[in-house]
Amino acid sequence: MANKPNYIKPDEDPAYIAHAEIAATAYAGPIPDANQLSKYEQACPGAADRIIAMAEKQSSHRQEIEKIIVQSNSKSSIMGVIFAFLIGLSTVIGGIILAFNGREISGSFIGSAGLVGLVSVFIYGTRFANKKKD
Repeated sequence: MANKPNYIKPDEDPAYIAHAEIAATAYAGPIPDANQLSKYEQACPGAADRIIAMAEKQSSHRQEIEKIIVQSNSKSSIMGVIFAFLIGLSTVIGGIILAFNGREISGSFIGSAGLVGLVSVFIYGTRFANKKKD
């Protein structure tokens, strides 16, 4: 029969100090650090190239989506300005037509409302763009 080692329990030895080490590795981004990448390559030849290619493809995809979003936002902004101008212009023209047809009070009210609307949208849009730049 083999001799069993004699372990000392922590509560039996007052000089006993429990010691533990914990190691953690973290990285940010799609590509692990060089040590981890080399371990992937050792475990599976070609894995490092595939990981880098995957990161490049993801980056390209993200940049393409951002480009589409910027173009879409720009187009929406231009269309908003055009339609706001057309609505304001139509109210001003409607007010003028009413005024020439004997409805001076309602024509001036509608025309003024259209003009005030155009000016306020322009001022609000300018302030909003300036805040966004800051």
